[in-house]
Amino acid sequence: MRGVRRGLCLLLAPLFSLALLGSEELFLVTAEGVNLRRGPGVETPVIGRVSRGMVFAPQEEGGGWVKVVFPDKGKNLEGYLFEDYLQRLDGSLPLTAAKVKAIPWARIHLDERKDSPVVALFPEGTPVQLLGTDDKEMLPLLGEVGGYRWFGFIHRDLVEPTLTLEAQ
Repeated sequence: MRGVRRGLCLLLAPLFSLALLGSEELFLVTAEGVNLRRGPGVETPVIGRVSRGMVFAPQEEGGGWVKVVFPDKGKNLEGYLFEDYLQRLDGSLPLTAAKVKAIPWARIHLDERKDSPVVALFPEGTPVQLLGTDDKEMLPLLGEVGGYRWFGFIHRDLVEPTLTLEAQ
């Protein structure tokens, strides 16, 4: 039962990570319900599932696997994710520093559809990083609220750019 609860907590957890805002390398989980394994290999036990959209800093990489650390009831849960279900966010996209405009709460959505599930609410003035330079209505972003880093999409009218950094 304990393993089931742990798996459900990871699967249903909001889209967050322990990564602090900064210049470190980050990975984005691109598939839903990715197995978190005890070791780097398909023969090792599954200890949880990770939701699409989670962003995290890798602990180590090798052999097609990425070691990660997630919070679990006051302790750190270490595991491995298969790299085919991950996208490296390594500064190859232009980043635009922005902040949430003067509204009480901005909805952060799971994907670029306006009717997609809301995964977070950001208060007015929250600093965010917009990924890429799309001219779409819903913009991909990274932001930190409550000590956790979130990946999601926000309506372009709800953010105000403050600075653009070109890709390196």
